Amino acid sequence: MSIDEIIELLEEGDHTIHLAYDDKVKNDVVLYGAVEKKGASNGLDRHEFAFRAREEKEELLKRVSEILVRT
Repeated sequence: MSIDEIIELLEEGDHTIHLAYDDKVKNDVVLYGAVEKKGASNGLDRHEFAFRAREEKEELLKRVSEILVRT
């Protein structure tokens, strides 16, 4: 799942995002998570992602924070 796809789902307003990170490997932090439809408990509308590149992590966090500031 690309950053643009994640942002598009969030901007629809009926999805939530869950973020976490894994820093168990020295000098390698992975940002991972999922976007899922609000109220969906069956997992069918759940989209998982993971980013390792610093640029991708920074872009995702920046764009998600922009959405949060607007709401």
